[in-house]
Amino acid sequence: MSLHDQSLVARRGAAAVGRLTDVPALEAAVILYLRMWFHGGDNRARVQQDFDDVLGEGQARIVMQGLDQFCTLLQQHGRRPFVHHGLKCSCLGADESCLAQVIASAASGETEDAMLMASLMVRAEMAPCLTALATDFGLSVRRLIGRQNRSKPWALATRRPPSASLH
Repeated sequence: MSLHDQSLVARRGAAAVGRLTDVPALEAAVILYLRMWFHGGDNRARVQQDFDDVLGEGQARIVMQGLDQFCTLLQQHGRRPFVHHGLKCSCLGADESCLAQVIASAASGETEDAMLMASLMVRAEMAPCLTALATDFGLSVRRLIGRQNRSKPWALATRRPPSASLH
């Protein structure tokens, strides 16, 4: 479900809770990749290409399979439809923020926190599966960011400038 579906449920999940520039690089990258996956087509190919370029074809294929499973699980077992903003939107939606926190927490080893937040997005019995997939995807995005920053420090447009304040 995209931001332009105007049902009450969509508006709740789409509510702007911040800006992409307000979150750390991992969360911002995760949100952008999720948006690209949900927009489909060439966008998914661009995600694949990013991972191919940095991690190699074999590892990228595994990452994409995990991302497919993650997003499919979210769609099939979500408590309600997942809502995301457009590809070029600088806003951070409520659903996007929650999911980014699930992935970042899982990738940081904070499994219980990730599972608790995952249970807000999917039925409780599916939260462990979503969390496991979130761990793998988050760690892969972290590797991608680390390698991009070493080889092309300007590559991640989502990086916050050093002078930016949080509040």
